[in-house]
Amino acid sequence: MTGSALRVRRPRLLGVVALSALGLLVGAASCTDAPPLDVPFSLVFAPGDDPLLGASALVLEVERDGEVVARARAGLDATSLPLPALPFAPGYRLRVEAVDGALVLARGTSFPFTVDERGATPPPHVFLGRLGRAVAPLGQAGARPDGAVLGLAPTADGAVLVSTEGTVYVYRQHDGPDGLPSLTVRAHLPGRAWAAWVDLGDGRLLGVGGATAGATVVDANGDVVATEPLSPELDGLRLDVCLARTSEPVTSTATIEVIAVGGRARTSDPPGNAVVRIDIVPTEPGAAGPTLGAIALEALPSGVAGAACVAVHPPGATVPATRVVVAGGVDALGATGDAFVLDPEAVQPIVRVALGAALADRAVVRVSDRVVVIAGGLASDGRVSGDFALLDVDTLGASVVEPRPSSPFLPARARAAGIALGNGVVVLFGGRELGGLPSDSASLIDVGLDAFPGVARPTGALPVADDGVRAVRLADESVLVVGGRGVALYVSPR
Repeated sequence: MTGSALRVRRPRLLGVVALSALGLLVGAASCTDAPPLDVPFSLVFAPGDDPLLGASALVLEVERDGEVVARARAGLDATSLPLPALPFAPGYRLRVEAVDGALVLARGTSFPFTVDERGATPPPHVFLGRLGRAVAPLGQAGARPDGAVLGLAPTADGAVLVSTEGTVYVYRQHDGPDGLPSLTVRAHLPGRAWAAWVDLGDGRLLGVGGATAGATVVDANGDVVATEPLSPELDGLRLDVCLARTSEPVTSTATIEVIAVGGRARTSDPPGNAVVRIDIVPTEPGAAGPTLGAIALEALPSGVAGAACVAVHPPGATVPATRVVVAGGVDALGATGDAFVLDPEAVQPIVRVALGAALADRAVVRVSDRVVVIAGGLASDGRVSGDFALLDVDTLGASVVEPRPSSPFLPARARAAGIALGNGVVVLFGGRELGGLPSDSASLIDVGLDAFPGVARPTGALPVADDGVRAVRLADESVLVVGGRGVALYVSPR
């Protein structure tokens, strides 16, 4: 590849590469009432990064509903994609791989676009990233939140997030005509400083507690759509509450259920043991926003605060059940080595499971309907752990998978951000190392759902060390990692 093969503009935030000269299209769908299309597109990548380095060609695929409808191999200097006659419909995506022979060096997928009589709307931008590497899409000196990130949810074109200071931000992956990303402040919620937040699964976030009691719902645009007081059990537990969404938002008119566990009124108070179900009930179209209700459930046998909560759905007798795993918190004596498994329907009693070492600030990630990864953590004496365990959950309880995995390549740290990438793979980002130093490490844990117990491998580090990050998978399949020290994008090698 030579410099003259590409027309490169490097704006202040991102590099944008225009591509042209496609090869033969194969495997295309056809539609007799629609003309062929010529779709202009662009590749977007972080400043200082060159995902085309070493590549000899591009592989381009257009897909819809998981089916590839067009495929082509192209040179590195293409600017548009000729398509056959395709049915007019939304939901098309352009997938691009930079390859050298059969070796894939970089990958990216566009956000959905529509094919209609005007062509492709909007013309697709593709963030192209080298596999297994995290880059800073806003540049090393770009915009960043004003504190650690406590809430993060994907939206149709990026993500909405909330910092420890209660500041609401919206990240848009392709905000401008050149496909540049942006991070903008949408609201300040001082009453929700240090609140607990959970992704509602439909582009909204629910925040509970913080500086004041009650709860707040923030939508995909970063706008507050509901703020209400909740039950007395939650009024006194404003900090270190653990939240897990237990229902899938099937439709916009469905009630979403969230389980809130433990917490405390002040950091000096002992942890509480309350378990509360929060219902987010949609209102009629045109109304101000949803209504929130809360119902107290069976309390934990002991208090817990600062834990992580995750919902799993192990198969039941007729339909999948729902269980909430609570792990990695502190009790009245400090870091705990126990996990709790809760039944939101209160049919089965709460089950306590011994995990082994007493560790707080653990990463807790669901990797399948019944398997949860619990990794890293902080002991009461300040030691950090590089171990991870697998918890196998069923409708009657849970057990730690034995033998436990070995993890020679998993750095010792606490407060890492974890996210499942599918097929039993989890990636951990950042966290806090020995001595409280922030970490820039990133690790892949391959659980091996067909061959427990799994292994851990290093992957690309964060651009900046950070101990207050959250991670989420965006609609273009890249992973957004955002914290008080910066923003990063990561493309999975799997």
